[in-house]
Amino acid sequence: MWLLIMPAGLQQIPAIQEARKLGLRVIAIDRNPQAEGFKHADASAAIDPLDTQDVICLAREYGVDAVLSVACDPCALPAALVAAELGLPGPPVESVRKCTNKALGREQLHDMLPPYCPAFHVIRRPEDLEYACRKLAPPIVIKPVDSSGSRGVSVAAEEDSLESAYRHALHFSKQGVVIAEEYLSGRQFSVESVTCRRKTAIVCISETKVTEPPYCVSLGHTAPASLSSNAQDALKAAVRDVIQAFDLTDCVSHIEMILTGQGMKLIEIGPRQSGGAIATHLAPHAMGVHLVQAAISLALDKEPDIRPAAHEGGAAVRFFTAASGRITAVAGLEDVRKAAGLVDLSFLGAVGRKVGPLKDCTGRLGHVVCVGASPQEAASRAEKALASASISVEHECRYAEKKG
Repeated sequence: MWLLIMPAGLQQIPAIQEARKLGLRVIAIDRNPQAEGFKHADASAAIDPLDTQDVICLAREYGVDAVLSVACDPCALPAALVAAELGLPGPPVESVRKCTNKALGREQLHDMLPPYCPAFHVIRRPEDLEYACRKLAPPIVIKPVDSSGSRGVSVAAEEDSLESAYRHALHFSKQGVVIAEEYLSGRQFSVESVTCRRKTAIVCISETKVTEPPYCVSLGHTAPASLSSNAQDALKAAVRDVIQAFDLTDCVSHIEMILTGQGMKLIEIGPRQSGGAIATHLAPHAMGVHLVQAAISLALDKEPDIRPAAHEGGAAVRFFTAASGRITAVAGLEDVRKAAGLVDLSFLGAVGRKVGPLKDCTGRLGHVVCVGASPQEAASRAEKALASASISVEHECRYAEKKG
């Protein structure tokens, strides 16, 4: 049986490897001819996953039996479209379309579940900025409607910074549309769910550590999240409500929520397994659930086995970052490898690499994943492991800064 996986970057490699372990043949596609995932697949093609007609032709050529988008919002809709065209299993196309377009998603949420919906205004032209400012009042979050990984997302703290935030978001929107939302403060959570034949199981809740404004970049996750039973029940209920409101089924989903003084609010909904080591490491190690296997099973129209296996008391991921400039030296990675509870280390900060400001996930330089007897111990270990490395960066003014 052939499984088509899109795209084929670093975050897709675990799914490619897992599929082959299960006896499937994998064809991976990516617009990058040098995509890392190509090395691990049975076959590959350097085509743009967003060009659905080319993907459909390729899928027919190989007699593909299943299609899967992994840890990539832009590929979720093309994967659903291809599966639907070929009569293969997959989540409903219109549901995926609403999940991956923030304007459509907010409108759907406002119509179906207004208590979970932040105040928002869709900005289709520059003249809409003034109305958005009057309607919401700073601070305001500005996002592209069709991007992911925090690309183009920023917080305009004052009216004077609204225009620059708008231009930043517009740069990342292929549709030329952005959305303004009220700024919410509170604890943020990532919730991983498996929905099969409209029955949803919530398998992992992690707490998210994010940067301070003006940008909103994840610095790490800890699972399971430390929540009271009432708060956990409320969060699970909210996630199930959201999944039902979007008519989402037959997929793994990644939903980001924030617990505010006014209750639970939806940040984002992704109709695919998460990246950032949550699906590949946190869920298996902290909850005993293999979300990668679950996603593959659903793509094959099989009921996934999500019964918890033996697992640790907690797991945490923390991401490497550095100041802007050119990396001149890296030290301490051997100490990181010896860190207590370390189960995975990925470091992308090669000497000579140019590092820009930390505005989105592309500014991260890899991660550490640690486990522990509790979520708190796992998080502490991950923080210590991260601090064991130092990255020396040379700025344009030739000033070297070390960041642990």
